[in-house]
Amino acid sequence: MNEPHLFCCEACRAEWRLRRASRRLPDPAGFEPEAPVEERFVERVLTAVREERRRRVTRFTRLAAAAALLFFFFAGAGREVAATSVASVEQAYAQLDVSSDLDGLLPD
Repeated sequence: MNEPHLFCCEACRAEWRLRRASRRLPDPAGFEPEAPVEERFVERVLTAVREERRRRVTRFTRLAAAAALLFFFFAGAGREVAATSVASVEQAYAQLDVSSDLDGLLPD
């Protein structure tokens, strides 16, 4: 490295120190011997992971079905309300147009 630059640049000096320190570290493979893994432990972990994945898929499917049902319910209810409101407007207009039997009882 360029030594005069290391005296001026703090970031490069920190990187250079980290590189030198990492060279002095021992090999990580020699820290701990690899312990044998029991086959039963691996089976339990895999079973738990599969069960959790199955639960997650089931939960997602149920939520998707509920969302679809709500969507179709509100879409149908909206169409029904629109049809009902058109019919009620027409009925209200028809009632205004037809004279009532009570009109004959009113004095002129």
